[in-house]
Amino acid sequence: MTTSTSAFSNPAAAPRDAAASGPSPAAVTPSPAAVGAAAIALDAQRPPTTACEAGATAAEVRAVGEAASVAPADVQRARDELYRDGITALRGAFTAEWADRMREDMQAALDEALARPDGAVGRGPNRYYVEIHPEQLRGFVDLVTHPWVVAVCEAVLGAQYTIVELGFDTPGPGALDQPWHRDFPMHEVTRSSGRLNSLAFNLTGVDTTEAMGPFEIAPGTQFDDEPAFAHGMFPPKEFYPRYLERAVRKYPRRGDISARSALTIHRGTKNVSDTSRPVLVLGVDAPGAGNDERHDMAVTRDYYAALPAAVRDHLACTVVDELTPIRQKHTIEGLVMGEA
Repeated sequence: MTTSTSAFSNPAAAPRDAAASGPSPAAVTPSPAAVGAAAIALDAQRPPTTACEAGATAAEVRAVGEAASVAPADVQRARDELYRDGITALRGAFTAEWADRMREDMQAALDEALARPDGAVGRGPNRYYVEIHPEQLRGFVDLVTHPWVVAVCEAVLGAQYTIVELGFDTPGPGALDQPWHRDFPMHEVTRSSGRLNSLAFNLTGVDTTEAMGPFEIAPGTQFDDEPAFAHGMFPPKEFYPRYLERAVRKYPRRGDISARSALTIHRGTKNVSDTSRPVLVLGVDAPGAGNDERHDMAVTRDYYAALPAAVRDHLACTVVDELTPIRQKHTIEGLVMGEA
């Protein structure tokens, strides 16, 4: 298994369409004055960026890889990339057929969510986020027991990591560029010690093309910390040249997985195709990260009893007799995204 932050980036088969997608980040060459002194200072805040400097020894990372049947070098690489760039990836973790079933489940959940109040959060025009229960995803156990997922969680978050979120984003035809953002405010542990205490795993439901409005990320910005960020999540527009200068678009295919710090500044881009681009989100916390408070995952008793112990041990959810639809909570984010 080989990880790479460049694995999904700018393939020759997916050239930019400047008229459809706006100016190329590569064409933006902001001067220090344009970026602003505050934005430049963000680089100076960066904590240690290698796995060992951040608290894990090489022996610990090697042990994690061996236990999960993943090459220790791949685990080390993924961990280093998450601390350096804020994102890492694994191609071909699942088959295209597996991803097609995942997309079917996401579409069914989206249709249901859009038919009721608070079922979906708008993240800009024709762009929705829906949180779901594990039983709504046929491949849930496959995903959370995948050796690479387990190894990355343990290497970055520790052996007591917790699965706190299952949902998906769907930018449909006509979705616009989002504002640059992170998914939630920085935790004090990250601010004070430079330790990442949460991860977001993403899996695409389609083979991504430029016209679909690919995910765009500014590597190395997961530790940006500035009081000017609205709600702790949205940098002011005068910081945008910093992110455009670093911006990389990602073009995953069905079956690929990426893992990222949700603090790394990113956005969805314009979807000028006639196809939606659904993307699954699996949120995982280290102990004390607290993101479970933002989510309402539940499982039925029979489903919970049938889960492997290795899944139950890492699942933060309510066990119920009967599932009820999740009412989405991300009201501040939905409001700000609606201004894009």
